[in-house]
Amino acid sequence: MTNLIAEDLVLLLLDDESGKLEHATYLDAGIGGALLVELALAENVSVVKGSGLWARAKVHVSSAPPPADPVLAQALALVAEKPRTAEDLVGRLGKKRRDVLLDRLRQRGILEEKEHRALGLIPQKRWPTVDSTHEAGVRRDLGDALLRGVRPDQRTAATTTATSAT
Repeated sequence: MTNLIAEDLVLLLLDDESGKLEHATYLDAGIGGALLVELALAENVSVVKGSGLWARAKVHVSSAPPPADPVLAQALALVAEKPRTAEDLVGRLGKKRRDVLLDRLRQRGILEEKEHRALGLIPQKRWPTVDSTHEAGVRRDLGDALLRGVRPDQRTAATTTATSAT
């Protein structure tokens, strides 16, 4: 199973040892943007320009077959509710998806779920890395594109954009 761009984003922002999300102020928006980009790359959605002076472009569901991945299928269902701007969808699509993505990565053996208590009192979940093979590949692709001038594929370009947006 191929990781979603949103899952790659989460992996990149997790501290591998502590399992704590680092610099994740805008992670939910990043996840929403990554899901929307993934739907666009699969041609499940398209952007239609609005008409009129104040009309804004809206995202619509296209006629492509729906995605098999349940997270993308849920995202597409939200897009299908009614035409919305991409800005509006990014916030909606990313909402409450973080734990779902972390659990999927745990189920694949990439992360481990651990209970942690902040100040010895407040229970928190941490997600240390168990298998860093996939993340190493993502980091290599990002390094090739950003540092070595290799032309990125669409997924790497989307991951770069999502990472810089968080």
